[in-house]
Amino acid sequence: MYPLGQKENLVPGSDMAGEVVALGAEVRGWAVGERVSANFSTDHIAGDVTEEIKATGLGAPIDGVLTEYKVLPAHVSRSSR
Repeated sequence: MYPLGQKENLVPGSDMAGEVVALGAEVRGWAVGERVSANFSTDHIAGDVTEEIKATGLGAPIDGVLTEYKVLPAHVSRSSR
């Protein structure tokens, strides 16, 4: 039992590293082929963790990263450059 709750039929996993294989039309600052890793909570950039941020935790309230491909907002990933 995960203490923050989880959705039904969850795809687990919150830690990932990968490579950009495609970009949305409006994404800037990223390139196909770049190596990236994702933040645990898709909306936690800095500061205190709020209830809204907790609701964006990969692998609990929203599907995680144990998939072949994962679509994430551009602000979630960090480049390894």
